[in-house]
Amino acid sequence: MQTIANDGNLSNITLGLQAGDEYDKYGWKKFDHATISMSTTYDHRPNKPSTLVTSPATTCTTTIKTTGDGDVTFYAKVSDPDGGTLSNTFNITKTSGGAQIAKAAVSAASGKNAAYTVKKSVLEAAAGGSALGVSWNVTSSDGTYSSAASATCKFLFDPSRPGAPGITDTSGADCGDDASPVTYQVGTSAGFTLAPNASSGSTASYLYQLNGATPSP
Repeated sequence: MQTIANDGNLSNITLGLQAGDEYDKYGWKKFDHATISMSTTYDHRPNKPSTLVTSPATTCTTTIKTTGDGDVTFYAKVSDPDGGTLSNTFNITKTSGGAQIAKAAVSAASGKNAAYTVKKSVLEAAAGGSALGVSWNVTSSDGTYSSAASATCKFLFDPSRPGAPGITDTSGADCGDDASPVTYQVGTSAGFTLAPNASSGSTASYLYQLNGATPSP
């Protein structure tokens, strides 16, 4: 039995049966047409994984986004023309130098998302206290053939975390973590000033959020 890979998507294929050495008189064979049979096994390569994203959100674009202070889950959509379950290898490396951060194979059904989570502690160890460039891609295998590697996506993992800012309202009341809660009347305007936390180094910016609305700078 021989396995034939039809990567060319041919509409038909011709198979022949012959002796290994046609000059060998013992190689000649006669077959009973009523009982002879032949079987073929076909297999398509899995498709290249696509739609690579992470949570917290980064995407496979030219814009390098930053994440940090938590686990990162990697997702890729995987598929195979023949269906079935695929083994999908996530290859995660340092962008600079290419050292391995993590590598694992996870199963997912064709047409579904494969997902792999890298713990915060693993990323922090690789970062060594500084912002870390992370590159990753995915390949799929059906057990016989492997797909082409997906696009390589990149993001920054920042292990640092700025401290809470000092917040003071315009009346002079301290709204920091160590102060008693300050009560404001609904419908009354209020103003605040923010000061960086001196123990957390430089802070680029702050966002504020009110009642579940979109965070604003």
